[in-house]
Amino acid sequence: MNRNKFIKSIGLATVGTSLIPFLSFSTNTEYSREQLIGKDNAAIVGSSYTSKMHRDTKTAFEKMRLAAAEEGIAIEVVSAFRSFQR
Repeated sequence: MNRNKFIKSIGLATVGTSLIPFLSFSTNTEYSREQLIGKDNAAIVGSSYTSKMHRDTKTAFEKMRLAAAEEGIAIEVVSAFRSFQR
């Protein structure tokens, strides 16, 4: 490999590698500080430790549970929500 081809290859690899974080984190959801520290419970549904979870998680779990049931597999939640209050 000659010097010019090597420099072009390294340059392209560097640019490509530096773009990976921007591509992978471009779909991130913004979360408030309150959500991140567990003090915003507006999206939490359910009443017990096995049913209390984020509403999107509950929807996804129900779909997964139904798909598993069609395959003859019974799944259940053991612990869904951990509160910061003790």
